[in-house]
Amino acid sequence: MDPFVKLARVPNRPPRVDILVAAGLLLWALLEAFIDPGPGPLVGRIAFAIAISVPLAFRRQAPGIVAAVVSAATLARALPATVSEHGTMPFPSVLLAAFSVACYARRTVVAVAGGLLLFATMLIAVESDYYTGGGANASNLAILSLFLGGAWGAGWLVRQRAAQARRAVAESASSREPRSVRSARGSRGSCTMWLRTASRSLPFKPVPPRN
Repeated sequence: MDPFVKLARVPNRPPRVDILVAAGLLLWALLEAFIDPGPGPLVGRIAFAIAISVPLAFRRQAPGIVAAVVSAATLARALPATVSEHGTMPFPSVLLAAFSVACYARRTVVAVAGGLLLFATMLIAVESDYYTGGGANASNLAILSLFLGGAWGAGWLVRQRAAQARRAVAESASSREPRSVRSARGSRGSCTMWLRTASRSLPFKPVPPRN
């Protein structure tokens, strides 16, 4: 199987690798929640860690919903913050959500809207007191565009390459069809068209035989 097709496939259930990735992000976020004295009480930090990690197990099956959940959790955490966050979360989760919505969303509009939503969410978070570093200045915009745009673009590239590989396989299978099968199919179609034309030119309608 083509590696891009394998990477872009969407199974019915979350694969083991996605569950392990989500579990790793959950552990990372929980460690930051307990170690780093960020904004809000400990219970809120734990809830935030769960909200930005566990849904990523379903990033292939529901990428648009996952992007929306990660964005909503980030905004709910960042907007009321009065103390800055010194950890890396939720940026790793946002990057993975951006890749996933570009790669696995069934409709192009969902893939584009999900990427824009995540980018706008991070802009708002940078402008709030959740992050320190000068707000949405030119350097922060460049960094966000580089990382978020790179993650989304990588997902989009995998999506397009997988679609090209599937089309190539379909065209190859069609060209390998035996000539006798193609000629028989063409003859059957021509015969059917001739019978329809002949029946329309008759001055009367044929009566079906009675049993």
